[in-house]
Amino acid sequence: MTGRFAMHVAGLAAALICGAQVATVVAQGPTVLNVLFDSPHLASIDQGKELTYRFDRKASDPKKVGEAFSDDIKLGIVNVDDKTGKRKVTMKIFTGERARKQQRITDMTGNPVLVVFLDRAVNNFQRVAGGKRPYLKDRFRVALREKATMEPAKLDYNGKQVDGFRVTLMPYADDPNRLKMRGYEGSKFVFNVSDQVPGHFLSLESNYVSSVPNSPTVSERIALHGEGTAEELK
Repeated sequence: MTGRFAMHVAGLAAALICGAQVATVVAQGPTVLNVLFDSPHLASIDQGKELTYRFDRKASDPKKVGEAFSDDIKLGIVNVDDKTGKRKVTMKIFTGERARKQQRITDMTGNPVLVVFLDRAVNNFQRVAGGKRPYLKDRFRVALREKATMEPAKLDYNGKQVDGFRVTLMPYADDPNRLKMRGYEGSKFVFNVSDQVPGHFLSLESNYVSSVPNSPTVSERIALHGEGTAEELK
């Protein structure tokens, strides 16, 4: 399980970057791919530290789109390679009955919480809009590379403002199959990113709203709560 998760992290980044050399020219300023996938998100986090992210899910009709709940996602730094800067990390997604098997991933520089968000983004969209997951995943991937917009932003973290970027994406808005998506083709995804906060990702947000009257709505948010010391990683 751990190996597959690590391969998925690396594979997703490679797929998004492939064929987009022009978009990744840093000399022209940071791009969406630079900020989300190329940056060393974990570089400022020392061994033994742990980031806590608060996950909040809201749903207007739990019977149709699943329950609303809040929980935690924890990212721990087990080891740091002093030569490469790569980290061995643990991922603990949710607690109690919702808890998934803890993941241990090696050779990380990017923040795997992004992959958790992207997986949920596609899964949730399929649940509300229908369609086949491979198709939706591919369209999301292409849209991230070609259609996402990014703007400088002042972001709030622990009572202060930090400089960062807000990436916004509506991956299915002009999809060839949008008329089959039950009105959810306008679903929006927002990435708030700053290299002034540990792990770089301040919040990741998804909103699923249909233009069809009386359709259920869903929103999810993964937000950085803070950095602390993980006793079990000492």
